[in-house]
Order: sequence, then structure tokens, then C-alpha cells
Amino acid sequence: MSRWNRRTLGAAALCLLFLLAGCEALRGPLRTTPTRADKPETSPGDIAPPSSRDSAITRSERDETGAGLVLMLGFSWMDDSAAVGFERAFRFALNRSQYVGRFDVVRPGSPFETLSLCDSLAMTGGPLLAIFAGDEGSAAAAAMRAAEQGIPLLKITADQRSYTEIGDRVFEFLPSGQKQAEVLGRFAALDLGLAVGMILTPQDAKGRAHAAGFAKGTTQAGGRIEAERFYPAFAANVRNEIAELLGNEQRKARGALPLTGALTEEEREQMFGDPLGGEMLLGGRDADSLMPSGSVGSEGLYFVVAPERVETFASQLTRLPEGTILLGNSSWLNENALARYPSLTEGMYLTAPLLQHGDETAPLLAIYQESNGSLADAWELLGLDAGDFVSQVMNRSPRSRQDVVHQLSSMPPFAGAAVTVDFSEGKENRAARILQFEAGEFRVVR
Repeated sequence: MSRWNRRTLGAAALCLLFLLAGCEALRGPLRTTPTRADKPETSPGDIAPPSSRDSAITRSERDETGAGLVLMLGFSWMDDSAAVGFERAFRFALNRSQYVGRFDVVRPGSPFETLSLCDSLAMTGGPLLAIFAGDEGSAAAAAMRAAEQGIPLLKITADQRSYTEIGDRVFEFLPSGQKQAEVLGRFAALDLGLAVGMILTPQDAKGRAHAAGFAKGTTQAGGRIEAERFYPAFAANVRNEIAELLGNEQRKARGALPLTGALTEEEREQMFGDPLGGEMLLGGRDADSLMPSGSVGSEGLYFVVAPERVETFASQLTRLPEGTILLGNSSWLNENALARYPSLTEGMYLTAPLLQHGDETAPLLAIYQESNGSLADAWELLGLDAGDFVSQVMNRSPRSRQDVVHQLSSMPPFAGAAVTVDFSEGKENRAARILQFEAGEFRVVR
């Protein structure tokens, strides 16, 4: 064969090689029917096994990886004293536990910044566990984004309703307002033996949550809710609602005594054009005219207030009828105000998420206060207990986010300096503190 023919044949072969390579390059991304060698071993929707280029970790397992802890302080003000105290105490507890893993602190100042920070964390692999403390709006943003990303979130600060339904990896370190009310309703029916409950709450999200919780706890424990009233959220006067509540027809039918004022209903009708009108103080009848409390059965009045309204409302209700026990939310934690109205507040019960002053016999609290040279405030108590609890979880050496969820769910009841944590019934702490006001101070009942 001549040299020219050999050159021609070689060029033709080279062109054919390029043509075949080009066809394969096009066929790769556009083909719809795989060859036998390309067919997957899994059904549609399944996760394909890793190729030789991947590690031995499956995709779902990679999604479960993370590094250390992230504390999110979602307060509106960067130098908020609550955030500062909480972080200081949390770090102290973490250091005392000799935790050696990664620990980062981020400070989003709004719900939008919270979402952005969560996205940034996810892009870098994210933590094994995120801890959130702060405002309600930022808490909701953190819970929603963490749920989307599969990151376990321990929400420290409590709101009126639990966020655990947002995702199956959201845990509530403190019981919500609704859960606290539920615990108090159950306590009133079972421990105090109150067969009847009445509810007076503000007409807002807080009031509705507390009313639902107290009703649930009471009825589940065998009691019943006889009447319920809501007052305007910013009301400065609740005399009418109190009179209506304690004068309801069911209560009258069982022979219970109503509240009385300085004027009768007829006199108030004539004077104010309303049998419940006027600015009259309300109270029970004189002691010698009261029926024995056992004759009609004891009852409880669950009265939800805002902290700034405690003294205002207490001054409008000088006392309750005999056999009626006052029950309240944590806003009643004002010893000075309650001490000025002992005929109403003496012996009342309330529920709270944590102890105001903490148990000073707790070793970690004693060391912390000694190192600071001052008593811990409520935020420091919360930070100290949260840090201690998280340390115990992480010292179990969880290797994945699923491990963290398992460790949180299976933690035995935790008793801190101010907080008790019990996840035995789910992802929301079921352990609310119950206090009684006696002789000018609160004592822990449970």
C-alpha cells in the first residue's frame, strides 16, 4: 500500500474515533434508556448505594453528621443582660463538665437573621445539637429551619405553646405556659381534691393557651370546668368578669355563695345602670354567714394575669368565698405584692417553669456564685442548668444527630439548681414547679 493510502486510511480512522467519542459525549447526559451496565440496582425513589468514588457512608448517614454545639442567642438587643447572664452561666457549666467538643455562639437579632444563620450553619455541615434561647419570633424561626435541616434543637426559653409539633427533633427544655397550666389543673384535681374549676384569663394567645392547658389537666384528672371567662388583654378592671364567673348559674345551683360588694345588684343597677357596674371592691360574705366549705365542695379559680397587673387585680378582689382556692400562673411570683393582700393570696397555689432563687445546696450553683461573688439571677440559673443538662447529653458521646435525639429522649429526669427536666412523656419537659404562698413567701410543693 502506498504511503499516501496509508496516510488517508489513518486520517479516516482518526476521524471515526473522534466521531464516536463525540456521540458518546452527547449520548451520556441526554440518554433516557440506560444500558444493562448502567441500570440501577434500586427501585425508583430509593437511595442508590455509593459508588467507588464515594466513602462508605450513605447519603442519609452523611445528613446525620455534624460537629459539636451551637448556642443561638436570639434576643433583640445584642447586649441584653438576659443573654449575657445566660451565656456566662452556660459556658461555666460546659467548662466544668470538661466538654472538649466544638462550641460556637451566634447572636441573631431578628427572626430573619435567625433563618439566615441557620442556613449558613447548614452549608458548613451544621452542629450535632443546636441550643436556642431568646425571643418568641426568633425561636419559631429557629425551630422551623432546624426541623427542615434535620438538626436537633433544644429550645431553652418557654413560650405559651410548645414548638415540638414543628419537628420531631425539637425539644422544649422548659414547659410551655399551656403545659404549666395543665400540670396545675391536674394537681388541683388530684392533690387538692378540687372537683370544680373556674377559669379567668386574658383574651389573647397567652390566655387561650393557659385556659386550654388548665381545662385539659383538670378534666383528665377527673375534675370539671364549670365556667370560663376572658377579659380584654389590656383591661385595668376585671370586677365584672369576676362577678359573672363566681355568679354563674351552675355554681348557684350547687349552693355556692357568690361574691358580694358594698352594694347589692339592685342598688348598683339603680346607681350605675348595670347590676355589675361601678368600682366596688368584691369579697366573700362575712365569716359568720358563710356556709361550711364542705357543704358545697371545694373549688378552684384559675386566674391568669400579666406581671404588671398583679397588684391592680388583687386590689379589686379582697377575698374569695370560703372553700374557693386561688390558683395562678407564674406572673403571680411577686412576694411583695401578694403580701399586701393576704386575705386573698394566703395559701394560693401557682405554677412556674423554674425556681426564682434556685436551690443553693446544688453544688454547681454554689461554685458558680462563689466564683462570681454574687447570687445568680433567673437567667443565670437557667443558663447554668441548661449547660449542665447539655453537658450530660454530650458526655454520652453521641456520634450522629440521630444519636443526640435518642440521648435527649432517653435522659433520666434531671434535677438542676432551678429546673427539673423530664422528657418521659415526649419532647416537651413535663416537670413544672408548683409553689404555695404562705406567710409572705413561696414554698415549693412539687
